[in-house]
Amino acid sequence: GVQVAEPPIRPAPEDDHSLPDEHGGAVRARRRQLAERFLACVDAGLGALVAGQMFDSASFRQLGTTSVWKKGQVLQHQDEWSHRTLWYIVRGQVATFRKHVDGTVSMTELRHRGTIIGEVGFFLDQPRYGTFKAVEDGTETVQFTLENYRQLAKAEPTIAEHLHVYIVEMTTSCIKRQAHEINLLLSLIHI
Repeated sequence: GVQVAEPPIRPAPEDDHSLPDEHGGAVRARRRQLAERFLACVDAGLGALVAGQMFDSASFRQLGTTSVWKKGQVLQHQDEWSHRTLWYIVRGQVATFRKHVDGTVSMTELRHRGTIIGEVGFFLDQPRYGTFKAVEDGTETVQFTLENYRQLAKAEPTIAEHLHVYIVEMTTSCIKRQAHEINLLLSLIHI
């Protein structure tokens, strides 16, 4: 397998200080441990995950479905039911395009090698917010369904936990970024 260098010690998230010491110590330690594992993957370049680290085991690729896409090829259309499916991007990029009520289409997100797309539909089992398209030829994905995830959780519980933590971290980061952007816009309005 691929060896990942030990990540540098990084400070705990700011909100850790809000926890009382008698209860927060174990929570802070667990958060730090999970964050350091995740950051080790980031430092290694998340593309290594499918090639032998964290999300991978013999089980990961066997349980998921690997596909290679051409530029412009659609993984799934806006408003189609998600069927509790997500894709891990092994190589290339996938963009989300949203068709608005006025008929305009905009790219709302761009995901790259080592990230996951479709996680909201995977967890909430609802129609897609946008259309997922490969941005370049040779974009490779591993498609994962809820059933695949359940099988992975039984066969490789640690890997399933890493996948879950990664998705939560990514979603949290997106929410924080959007909240920051909203605050910036609101500050411009109140000038």
